[in-house]
Amino acid sequence: MLEKSIESVKFNQEQISEIIISDTITHFEHGIELCYVPEQEIKESSPKVLLKPLDNDFLMRLTSVIEENLASKDLDVVFLSHKMCMSQSTLYRKLKGLINISTNEYIRKIRIKKAIELLDSDKYKVTEVMWEVGMSSAVYFRQCFKEELGVFPSEYLKIKDKIVTEKSDTTNNRKFKQICIG
Repeated sequence: MLEKSIESVKFNQEQISEIIISDTITHFEHGIELCYVPEQEIKESSPKVLLKPLDNDFLMRLTSVIEENLASKDLDVVFLSHKMCMSQSTLYRKLKGLINISTNEYIRKIRIKKAIELLDSDKYKVTEVMWEVGMSSAVYFRQCFKEELGVFPSEYLKIKDKIVTEKSDTTNNRKFKQICIG
């Protein structure tokens, strides 16, 4: 009985981490191929993660505090623990117990997730995105981005543009074929 509970908790931690990491982008290690997956498909295809309502509220509140203060240089474990009204060690243990990552890792994942959104919007350059997500070192930003997705931000943009171009070419070819046939 205890072993099943432990296995269930570990499974939940892994599933939550996967959902956070691959919210809208999946990275395949064989070659560099990015695949856009709608959130609805991720939620439907992944097994249900069982979180207590209080734990879910905690994660939602923590995420919103991070997102609200994303560009702030003060965003760190001390700042978060103060905002969440708990000690640094309690915050660490709570996150580690729920999703099996540290507080700093969680902040970094939220920052990279936001960076991906900004890069996808095509409104910002890589350095502007870096500042928008609260990172002041280009080297550190590139390193974190590569650890998360397996490619550097500039490579990500090139690959994304190539995918968009290929999709639009395919769409245009279909339209062209329909016009020629019709």
